[in-house]
Amino acid sequence: MRPARRFRGVAILAAAFLLFGAPSAPGVSVDWAPSIGVAWATPCDVTGGPEDSTGFGADDNDPCREREPWWKRIWDHLMNAVGWVWTAVNTVLGLIYGALGAVAASITDVSFSVSYGNNAVQFEGGSLPFTRGARAITIGNTVHYAEGQSPDDDCELRIHEGHHVRQYQRLGPLFIPIYITVAVFTRYWDHPMEEAAREAESQCPTSP
Repeated sequence: MRPARRFRGVAILAAAFLLFGAPSAPGVSVDWAPSIGVAWATPCDVTGGPEDSTGFGADDNDPCREREPWWKRIWDHLMNAVGWVWTAVNTVLGLIYGALGAVAASITDVSFSVSYGNNAVQFEGGSLPFTRGARAITIGNTVHYAEGQSPDDDCELRIHEGHHVRQYQRLGPLFIPIYITVAVFTRYWDHPMEEAAREAESQCPTSP
């Protein structure tokens, strides 16, 4: 295959993925607009929903999943798989970062654990400098939580990072260059990708 045709094929795949979208992470149902930072919530935006035995997605017995036609469930799983492939380079970087965190944790005697959930490999603990001052950081389909932080105990943090996972699945290898480029011209709090992630946090139930 000629390089030009190969590039055209990749461009078509990326454009289709950006337009039609990736499925929500478990417990996060967000419909995307083609723009980078904008998202709207759907009626089934519930948090903490059960995962299936594989941890792949929301349980098919979940009420919100029952409202979806069978083809939509298959499409969601297919698009999620495409998203994993599309952002695989970032995920590999995240796994390397997590491995370094495990080494650092063993040296500094800091608690460290690895699990799978919320459509990502989750690393909890560690003491790498990049996570200091931050509660969590997402790299591809990996989420790294600082010591003392847990996706099980903080709904807003879990949803926030889960939204970044979806952004990675949308933009793939373009995510980091775009994120850094925008960050040069704006403050962290005003970054459109961060604004979208904070907006997604509103899905968490409020205390009575």
